[in-house]
Amino acid sequence: MLSAALLSVGLANAVRAASSFDPLQHLAGIAPYFEDPVLDPKPPQGCNVTRAAYLVRHAAIYANDFDYEEYIEPFTDKLKNTTADWRSAGPLAFLASWKTPITDEELEDLTSVGRLESYKLGVDVRLRYPGLKDPKKVWTSTAERTELSATSFIEGLSTSNNTERVSVREDPARGADSLTPYEGCPKYSSSFGSEQSSQYMKTYTKPIIARLHDAAPGFNFTADDVVGMQQLCGYETVIRGSSPFCSLDLFSQNEWLSFEYMNDIMYFYNTGYGNQVSGVLGFPWLNASTSALLSENPDQSLYVSFTHRELPPTVIVALGLFNNSAFSGADNVNTTMPLQMPNYGRAWKSSQILPFLTNIAIERMACDSYGFAADDYRFDQGPSLLLLPQLFRETFQELGTSLEDEGVELVKCEPNYNIHFHDGTSFRLSTDIAVMKDEIERFEGKDGFERYLGFLQESHRHYELSVTHVLKRNFYSLFSMLRPDFLRHLLELHPFESIYSRASKYFWTERLRRVFTFASMYMGMSPFDAPGTYSLLQYTELAEGIWYPLGGFHKVIEALVNIGQRLDVEYVFNSAVSEIQLSGDRKRATGVVFKDKMRSPITADIVICNADLAYAYNELLPSTSFAQSLLKRQASCSSISFYWALDRKFSELTAHNIFLAEDYRESFDSIFKKHQIPEKPSFYVNVPSRVDPSAAPDGCDSVVVLAPVGHLYNSTTNSHKGTQDNSELTQDWDTMVAIARKTILQTIETRLKISLGAHIVEETINTPPTWKAIFNLDRGAILGLSHSFFNVLSFRPKTKHRSIRDLYFVGASTHPGTGVPIVLAGAKLVSEQVLDALRRDGRISIPKGHMERRSSNIDALDRLQSNAYLSWFQWILLTVVVLVSVLAASSGWYGGGRSL
Repeated sequence: MLSAALLSVGLANAVRAASSFDPLQHLAGIAPYFEDPVLDPKPPQGCNVTRAAYLVRHAAIYANDFDYEEYIEPFTDKLKNTTADWRSAGPLAFLASWKTPITDEELEDLTSVGRLESYKLGVDVRLRYPGLKDPKKVWTSTAERTELSATSFIEGLSTSNNTERVSVREDPARGADSLTPYEGCPKYSSSFGSEQSSQYMKTYTKPIIARLHDAAPGFNFTADDVVGMQQLCGYETVIRGSSPFCSLDLFSQNEWLSFEYMNDIMYFYNTGYGNQVSGVLGFPWLNASTSALLSENPDQSLYVSFTHRELPPTVIVALGLFNNSAFSGADNVNTTMPLQMPNYGRAWKSSQILPFLTNIAIERMACDSYGFAADDYRFDQGPSLLLLPQLFRETFQELGTSLEDEGVELVKCEPNYNIHFHDGTSFRLSTDIAVMKDEIERFEGKDGFERYLGFLQESHRHYELSVTHVLKRNFYSLFSMLRPDFLRHLLELHPFESIYSRASKYFWTERLRRVFTFASMYMGMSPFDAPGTYSLLQYTELAEGIWYPLGGFHKVIEALVNIGQRLDVEYVFNSAVSEIQLSGDRKRATGVVFKDKMRSPITADIVICNADLAYAYNELLPSTSFAQSLLKRQASCSSISFYWALDRKFSELTAHNIFLAEDYRESFDSIFKKHQIPEKPSFYVNVPSRVDPSAAPDGCDSVVVLAPVGHLYNSTTNSHKGTQDNSELTQDWDTMVAIARKTILQTIETRLKISLGAHIVEETINTPPTWKAIFNLDRGAILGLSHSFFNVLSFRPKTKHRSIRDLYFVGASTHPGTGVPIVLAGAKLVSEQVLDALRRDGRISIPKGHMERRSSNIDALDRLQSNAYLSWFQWILLTVVVLVSVLAASSGWYGGGRSL
């Protein structure tokens, strides 16, 4: 389990124009409530919100008093007194009969649209948090518009009618409060930004005034009139439902964008990054809210506060969001908002961060790292199948028990996979030799089956040599690779040839070459780059089969937790670690420090870290050149994973399905060279309910779809806009997810002749940014560092820190590599390494080789027996190392994915 916090700026759609460009979404602080981009309101996969805090700007009003008195009223007064003939004034002709919807008495009042929006927000918040109790209190500043917004919100939210609206009096004499801190700040003025925005206003309105004068020469248009007309677009819309001032015939797209930019300048220097006190003003609410969310004895689980337009931007600044400098790389925030022409690439857009009813939500979550359930549907977020069952059995045996005794029931999946090609044909992979003979001879004749047996023989040799000389041995240095027994067999492993080239020796059709090479994605590699050694993966499936633990893969983890608890191992969940604690000279690991500073650090003699290795070196330890180099190493792929709850079964889908792209090589180039998703991707579909009916309600299916994609382009950002030399290196994940979903559904429905999309009733999505954010995977690479030859064996980061004593690592990015059973093998290597170190230091005295002999099937009279304390100690050590290894492999693995 792990904790996570999610912050979102919620903007929901109230009104949309018919054209593709909607002026209503570019009106800055008077934009009606809209959502951009449209956000999935669900928490990230595997997470449940336990507390939340909302900051909400009041809903739509008739008009802000400054806007009305400075721009709108002077314009409407001129209309009353003009003699201009509007009937022949083109796009201004409507002014002949138009009447203002705003009077002095209604200024700052909430409109009916505003009340409805507030009520709907309350309903949406209630639906988002069905498990959270109604708040005892909702706070609001004392202005009538904020109080009425809060009242309507409570009506939509509360199911108990016990929520109290608490008004915080706006009074500069009382000093600062968290809802209107600017009122008591002598270094803040509401006039900040006016000078800069006025300068740009004169620039952008000049050609508009000339054009409007040509249409209506009898009306003396000014810059203030232009601004007033554009403001009326928003205000009239939230009063009457539409406005003729929004017409693109009246103001062009660029003119609306210029109006937006003028307001962005004002907010930027008023409450944004252009004002040095902005972050300070936003801190009180942020501090109070996070303190409430982290409190051990909270008064309520949902905190909501209503305020004015000044506060949300300051909170955003305090959080460092929508920062032009971070977005553009400029050192000076002021240079990113030029006053001569718009910066169209800016991050700071008030229309997107400050429409009426904008809301900032901070959520505290408890997240399950290995799977999740939704409405009786269950999905594995880690591996969806179990390979190399013997390694699991050996692990449990060494812990003095068995899978069966711990309640883990494995069922064999038959067939292994159904593989579907673009031309409508399919291939069934199976452990049944008769089935394989029929399938291969369909495409390559009788000789093809004989060649298949040759492939099986070679891949079996790869498997045996790898288990003996790689999985069960540590590689401490380059000299470890010079062991005679390893060197003698190195070339037999074909490490310098690709899986595809080795398969091409045995299979003569492109179809079967694809069938027997796609498994390279187990290692997150292209079959055209993965060393031939990894054909061992196909051998394990074809000889031993693939298995599934009933109840989901987390049953394996639960079993290990239970074993640990019987040995008095203490587990500390929902406790994020901020750093690995070191001794004063930084030469020894002494424990871990929690992000929650209210918790005391845990001291330890040995620290074994199962976090992503690149993350651990760069975030949990002091920065070094080696740590930085890990961020530049070749990494495995990432994935876009869909989790679909279906309201019916589809027998056309087996438990494990592979859909291969027509352009096979090109699809891998897109992933590994362009870091994108292929136009027509290969992808994997898992239906756990096919082998375990408990994974979905009766008559329904749970489906996991995994589409391999390129990892994040770098470790610091989630998106990428390409380079001057290569414009193709772009990563827009919202677009890529939408394309992937459409393409995947079309592929499944076309090849299987079913209508799957219409039966999706619930959906969750994981993307590279998700893997990075929730699991701290560097660049969102789901299988850690690459497994190319110069990233394995002695070249791979070591299981023991090179300079810090008593610090060890397990997981996908250290030796021997990725995948749950492989990491299990690494766990045993680390436990042996730890025991050897403790033995050498004289801290324990366990006979060397005791663990291996303890689990062997030799007669009890011949077993070495150490004292009870030492046996208990080594069992605990192996249990802990194995458990953190499985957690590392399963939580760091792609959702619904497959494990070695």
